[in-house]
Amino acid sequence: MLLVIGILSGAAVGAYSGIVVDTRIKSATDRAQAFFQSCKNRARLRNLNLRIVFNEKFQTLVNSDSSTSFLEVQDFYHQSIPSLIEVDKEGKFKIEGRETSRLNLLLKVSNGKLATITIKL
Repeated sequence: MLLVIGILSGAAVGAYSGIVVDTRIKSATDRAQAFFQSCKNRARLRNLNLRIVFNEKFQTLVNSDSSTSFLEVQDFYHQSIPSLIEVDKEGKFKIEGRETSRLNLLLKVSNGKLATITIKL
């Protein structure tokens, strides 16, 4: 009887940890997607160019046009975060001067593992 309970407990812990990791990935992807979409909308509606800057001290990506528009990135691997992302008046994104429609970021998940998330810009 104890053996059966132990096996079931072990299986449940494994399944639960997988669900937690999947939830973290989905949550981080949704937060980043919403931030970049709001920056894109702001650039289009205000007809201005934006700069999104990585602030290492506060571990945030900050929209240069608004101090209240930021994305906390402490859950992301910092080497995967560009130091500067530009958004033009048409809502097109540039990283290191090259136009792009996707951004790949590395997310820290449990036990030091990393997961790649792709943000559609």
